[in-house]
Amino acid sequence: MNTNETTGGEALVRMLLAFEAGPMFGMGGYQLLPFYDAARRLGLRHNLINDERCAVFAADAYAKVSNRVGLVDATLGPGATNLLTGLVEALNAGSPLVAIVGDAHRDHAGKNMTQETDQVAMLRPACKALLRIDAVHRIPEIIRRAFAIATSGRPGPVVVDVPEDIAHGTHVFDEHDFEADPEHMAVPALRCRPDAAVTARAADLIAKARRPLLLCGGGIHISGAQTALTHLAETCGIPVAHTLTGKGSIACSNPLNAGLFGRYDRIANQLIEESDCLLVVGCKLGEIATKRYTIPAT
Repeated sequence: MNTNETTGGEALVRMLLAFEAGPMFGMGGYQLLPFYDAARRLGLRHNLINDERCAVFAADAYAKVSNRVGLVDATLGPGATNLLTGLVEALNAGSPLVAIVGDAHRDHAGKNMTQETDQVAMLRPACKALLRIDAVHRIPEIIRRAFAIATSGRPGPVVVDVPEDIAHGTHVFDEHDFEADPEHMAVPALRCRPDAAVTARAADLIAKARRPLLLCGGGIHISGAQTALTHLAETCGIPVAHTLTGKGSIACSNPLNAGLFGRYDRIANQLIEESDCLLVVGCKLGEIATKRYTIPAT
């Protein structure tokens, strides 16, 4: 090997470090050994977890409390499939995750490799995007794309599928290949302003309303909008009801907090029924929030 060559595994680590990512949770196998070797040498904060199911939930929890990208890794076959439940949770909750998953050597794929399965087909519907690396030199590009997808728009998990020969293969990289856009280190990434006309219309509706009500979901936390939401509610005297993931949009001790709405409400559903202006913020209005789609009344 040329002394300037870098393994695919090390390239993966160097890109994660470029994003100042970590901690990472996972349990490796032979397919990702160069990745583990580089993680040790280069100082990537990695936590060895004895079950991938625990690892992906730890990564999801980290993403939820920090708004930074949660990292998890797994080997092929049962390691990859153990990620499914946690990935679906992250997808539904809008948690930014990047999962690096080892896969079979491409020269031997489909020949009953140990633990091999069609993991790509199983993982694809459980994540926001699945990116497969088919050339060592494309690793920086693919990891940048994974972080961009995970943190842009509505955040979610991205799976990066890494065949064994990619992780063990080598390439001569330039130092500038390992560059990361700081905009995609955390959520929310690449914020945009709301349409001015729509904002003015919303303000007019609030001004004319006699019983306005704010309905807040987990998007408030993803956007870091708790302070702005509280300021709006207190300035205009608008009660705030929330979903389970929207708890904390306004402090529970605040007199304007109307508690949970939907299936588990105590007073909020009645307030929804009496309201003449509902402001839905960062909420999907799913089955639990709408009490099996019965509120707001149609």
